[in-house]
Amino acid sequence: MFKKIHHIGLITDDMERTKKLFMEKLGCEPNRIQVADTGWAHATFLRMGDVEIEIMQPYDPDNHYTKMLEKNGGPCFSHIAFSTEDTGKVGEEFQKKDVKFMKEFGPGTYTPRGYEILFLDPSETEEMVIQIASDVPAKDLGY
Repeated sequence: MFKKIHHIGLITDDMERTKKLFMEKLGCEPNRIQVADTGWAHATFLRMGDVEIEIMQPYDPDNHYTKMLEKNGGPCFSHIAFSTEDTGKVGEEFQKKDVKFMKEFGPGTYTPRGYEILFLDPSETEEMVIQIASDVPAKDLGY
């Protein structure tokens, strides 16, 4: 079902400080930085070996990640994403097992970079946020 870790998501209250930590102290590759605005957060994508690290700074006060940042009192792990060749098929398999998806993040959801994604409802995963992402962008969104 899953081939590898697609990316690891972190949330921060200071994008520049966290980006500097991962680039200067932990050796992430700066040539892989991409900045995207999701509609509720600014996100920077760094690469460390075969794994992408998504660093998000939420700005929507009602968003799940903003509340997570506040509850934690600062930067923290937000989610892990598993890679799959066929996100739609994986979504169908979860639906057959009556696994719920996070509101507005079920089958047919795409990132600003064109990857098809699913988020499992945390009530199904011991409150951990688990994302399923397509290996490659599923469609060209013109970005």
